[in-house]
Amino acid sequence: MKSLYSYLLLMLFTIVLNAGFIDGVREGFNDSYYSETDRNLFNSDKQDCRDGSARACNDLGTLYASGKGTSTDLEIAHKLYKISCDWGFPIGCYNTGSSYSNGAGVDENKRLASQFYEKACEKGVMQGCYNLGVLYNNGTGVNKNKKTAKKLANTACSNGLQAACTLLDKLIRQGY
Repeated sequence: MKSLYSYLLLMLFTIVLNAGFIDGVREGFNDSYYSETDRNLFNSDKQDCRDGSARACNDLGTLYASGKGTSTDLEIAHKLYKISCDWGFPIGCYNTGSSYSNGAGVDENKRLASQFYEKACEKGVMQGCYNLGVLYNNGTGVNKNKKTAKKLANTACSNGLQAACTLLDKLIRQGY
């Protein structure tokens, strides 16, 4: 079922790309504004994403979010991150969570952010573990649970994320 879902998403995304909704294929796109390197990277990621690369879709989303090689469009960036996550790329899950957490290209939704951070954390993205821990620590988008926050902070800290070590230390000092 997942492969059918992924295939349908790829087909839908390909149709959207071919319809000219992504900057760079719209009429009137001024590509002289962007460096040749940025344009080449944008075009390469766009083609690789069309060909089904989850990493390229995430990277293309990052180009849209930063305005490198194309105009800034946070809505398209979020959609690309989500596709990347759906196709199994863990950093795409983290970026989707960040979009929801910050209201970047979508309405802010900490509950959805927590779900995508959890997917990222489960797949080894330590920043996802830390961000999910912060949500549990604050009770934002999830029920407040300091023990879960400590466990997540410990996981990320043990893997070298300094911000997580700071949160872990704070929770230990609070008696958790």
